[in-house]
Amino acid sequence: MSEIDDAQSLLAAWPIGKIVALEKPAAGSINQTLLVTATIGGYALRAYRALERTWVEREHAIIAFVRAAGLPAVAPLALSGGDMILERGGRFFALFPRASGQQLDVTQLGDAEVTAMGSFLALLHRALAAYPLARVQARALTIDRMQALAAIERYIAHVHAIPAPSASDAHILDRLLGQRDWIQAHPTASVESLAHLPQQAIHGDYTLANLFFQSGKVSAIIDWDQAYAAACAWELVRTFHFTFDFGPLCATLLAAYRENEPVTMQQLDIAAQCYVALRAHDMWVYDAIYGGNERVRGFIRPGGFVPLDAQWEALRGML
Repeated sequence: MSEIDDAQSLLAAWPIGKIVALEKPAAGSINQTLLVTATIGGYALRAYRALERTWVEREHAIIAFVRAAGLPAVAPLALSGGDMILERGGRFFALFPRASGQQLDVTQLGDAEVTAMGSFLALLHRALAAYPLARVQARALTIDRMQALAAIERYIAHVHAIPAPSASDAHILDRLLGQRDWIQAHPTASVESLAHLPQQAIHGDYTLANLFFQSGKVSAIIDWDQAYAAACAWELVRTFHFTFDFGPLCATLLAAYRENEPVTMQQLDIAAQCYVALRAHDMWVYDAIYGGNERVRGFIRPGGFVPLDAQWEALRGML
């Protein structure tokens, strides 16, 4: 957390006793987090990228709503004066207790954990269906073909101009070239049909990085700053991709989800078609890397651009 000049000074605002240790988590690429060990427990200090206090308040409000529904969202701790948000140097901070349970990577998941992920997501969607859409961000899920192609050309030129490109830069170049080919081959790709699906508040980043498990169940969910309005099928498809890379375990997750909440194949097809198009036109990873966020390079793998439409079709036959 390089922007924090004195973490001890920040943490003194909360009544948590003496600080024993501070460390950065291995995962996380957007908000900055510092893991804190104090004499009375473990905590996570978050430095928000939000520019306005209302954005942080919005996250805390949806956490409170989910907790009131009986689900284990981890809530921020009060400052000594009772507020939940610390403002210092033009930035906003919140302190959370360390979540119960443990985080797992995909290789550590058994059927019980995958089933728990599906069931929990369904319960989450059921609870969030009553959350006012006006209280979450309205994310623009749109694509601009010409803008994406222009950005790709800029990044191709940028990589070529690097005096000593790394292996990661070479992988990025392969990915950019494949992404350009896909966009050029799919001139009618669109996400307009997504608006026809029922919209509600969703977590927005339902992945293993934000889930904790205990005894084969989801014991905690964290990081609500990306909550926005979208279709439940959209969040399912996003989870299929980010957590399971559209692999066979998606079928287990979906079966557990459907035992608690309905979602049709038609809804999933619409969401998947739009998701494929949006991801193909997305420049976020390049914007982040070449904007200075080196941690995002972890998302870059060798093998170039992998079109998601073929992966979805292969998975669809298993669902």
